[in-house]
Amino acid sequence: MPQNRLFIGIDDTDSLTSKGTGEITKSLAKQIESNNLGKVVNITRHQLFLSKKIKYTNINNSACLEVTSCDFEKLISFCKEFITENCQKCSNTAIVFSDSNNISNDIVEFSLKSKKEIVSIKEAVMLIKNNNLNVKFLNNNKKKGIIGALAAIGLRSTNNDGRVIWANGFEVPQMRGTYIAGEVYYQTHVDTIKTLNGYKIPTDATIIYENKFSKPTLENNVVTLLVEEIKEKRINSNEIMGAFSSNFKILVN
Repeated sequence: MPQNRLFIGIDDTDSLTSKGTGEITKSLAKQIESNNLGKVVNITRHQLFLSKKIKYTNINNSACLEVTSCDFEKLISFCKEFITENCQKCSNTAIVFSDSNNISNDIVEFSLKSKKEIVSIKEAVMLIKNNNLNVKFLNNNKKKGIIGALAAIGLRSTNNDGRVIWANGFEVPQMRGTYIAGEVYYQTHVDTIKTLNGYKIPTDATIIYENKFSKPTLENNVVTLLVEEIKEKRINSNEIMGAFSSNFKILVN
């Protein structure tokens, strides 16, 4: 039976003291797979516009799960139930489901705009209606989460936006310290590790994680870890120095 690809956009599931939407989506991913409802390929977090005029819980980002499945109906029903049980009751959670081939240009334009300026709930609701997307609102919902949930699937569909927290079927771990590039490939399941100018670093190069929150990004649908070369030699006995011709550190993204 052919596997179809579903995008699941989720936003506003949390409170200031609870786990964030990213953590909830990773928990959902594990449950989807343990219940044999599909395979979670990637999860991306998408940064939206920051403004004092926008009421958001933390840093105004939303998440998109990319899932392959033979049965969208069962998968969607399960996701709605799981998020209903796990979101904070004070939140304005929204979940949007869309076949990956059903993302219109209007949705993409709206999503890109949401990164640069304030957009309206009314516009998001209209786009969902016009594109006949499956949507679920939860709690005391004023539909506030609909902007982020819709933007998440629109931005994911561009294949060039978002921090990847689940890559190629596996959760991306928090990394801190010094590693060999080959080990980073193995642990994070990224497709490529390269510099901003496109140089793909060798697998025996040294990589230094300076920020445990650094995550790979999507570039042309390739899970990419961006690094920069360290020019100066560091004096730190805890870091591998001199073993290779070049050392790299992870770019904060």
